[in-house]
Amino acid sequence: MFKIKNVLLVTPLFFSLLLSQNTKAQSVDPLADGIKTCGLPVCSIDTAVSALKNIDSNSRYKYTNKLVVKYKDEKEVKILNNLLEIGLEIKSISLAMNDPDWILREVSALANNAIFNLAKFTPLKAVKIMELFKKLDSATKRFGIISYYQNDLRNIESIEKLEQLVAFAQQAKDYTIRIKDEGWITRSASSLASSIKIKLVALDPIYEGVYDIIISDNKNFFLPFDKIVIFDSNTDNNLIVNFINTKYNTVVFSYSHSIIIGNKIVRNIVSSENLSYKFDLSFSRTTGYIEGYISTARFEKISFKGAKQFSLKSIFEGTVPYNLSLSDVIEQMSGEVPGVEGELSIQSFSPEVYSATFVASDNSFIVNFQGVFYPENGVLVLTHKNEINFIS
Repeated sequence: MFKIKNVLLVTPLFFSLLLSQNTKAQSVDPLADGIKTCGLPVCSIDTAVSALKNIDSNSRYKYTNKLVVKYKDEKEVKILNNLLEIGLEIKSISLAMNDPDWILREVSALANNAIFNLAKFTPLKAVKIMELFKKLDSATKRFGIISYYQNDLRNIESIEKLEQLVAFAQQAKDYTIRIKDEGWITRSASSLASSIKIKLVALDPIYEGVYDIIISDNKNFFLPFDKIVIFDSNTDNNLIVNFINTKYNTVVFSYSHSIIIGNKIVRNIVSSENLSYKFDLSFSRTTGYIEGYISTARFEKISFKGAKQFSLKSIFEGTVPYNLSLSDVIEQMSGEVPGVEGELSIQSFSPEVYSATFVASDNSFIVNFQGVFYPENGVLVLTHKNEINFIS
C-alpha cells in the first residue's frame, strides 16, 4: 500500500511536468506567418514589434523579405492594412537601429507595396486614396498609382467613381508640386485629371449646353456677357467654357482645360504673360440652374447666375437600334450645317479620333471639324475650333 501511495502522489507531478513541456513546445513564434491562425500575416503587431527589436538586422531583412515576396500581389484589403501597419513599424525600428540602406529599401518595399495595392483594391474614395498616396516614400510608386488609374480608366463607367478619381488626380497634382517631385510626375497627374474629364463628358454631358446668364452688376465696366457655353472641344483644349456677349457676337472670356469636380466646373491660371484668373461655377443636374463668379487680375469679382437654354444630354438619350462599330461613322452624308445645305465627309486618321469636313453645296464655305464617336449611344460629336456663333 505504501508503494502504491507513493506512485499516486508522484503521478500528478509527472503529468504537470509533461503539460509544462508541451505548452512550451506549442508556444507561437511571434514572427511566424499568422494567416492560418488568425487570417492575417501578423496576428499581434505589438508582439511582433518586440521580437523584431531583439533580433539582428539580417534577421529583420529575412523576415521583411519573406512578407514582400509572399504578399506582393495581395488583393485582400484587411491583409494589406495589416502588412502596411507592420511595414511602417519595421521601418521605424530599422531607422532607430541604423540598419543598412539595403535593409531600409526592403522595408520601404513592404510598406509601399501594401499602399500601392490598397490604392488599387480599396473602394474608390478621393480622401482615402490621397491618404495612401501621401504615405508613399517613393516617387516611382507615386507615379505608379497615377499610371495605374490612367490605364484602368477605360474600365470605369461609374460617374460617381470618376468624380472621386478626378478629385484625387487634382490633389495628387498639387501634392507632387508641394513636395517637389519631378515635373513628369505632376504632369502625369494633370493628364489623368484631363482624361477623366473627357470620360465624364462622354458618360454624362449634363453640363454641356447653352446657359442664359444675368450678371449681378457691371461696376467694373467690362463688356457684359449674357450667355455661357460649356462644351468638350474634342481636342487637347479639353473642356471649354465661353462667356459670350450675343449682342456683338463676341466671346468676352474663354477658358480651356476646365475641370469638373462634382457639381462644380473650375479653372484657375497664374501667368506672367497673360491675364491671371480664376472662375468657379456650380450647376444643378436636375434644374439646369447655374451660379458662379469670375475673378481676374483686372476685375476683382464678377458674379453671375442663370439657367440652361439648350442641353446636349437629350442627344445621348434613347437607345441605338443595333450594335454600331467605330467604322460605321466613316462615310459621306448630306445635310445642313446650320441651315446651309452641303456634304459632310468623315474619316479617322487616329484611333478613336474623327476628322470631318463640311462643304456647302454652292462651295461658299468649307468648315473642318474634329470629334469623337460613341457607338453605344450612336452619337458623333464634332467641334470646330473653340468658337461658338449664335444665329438669331
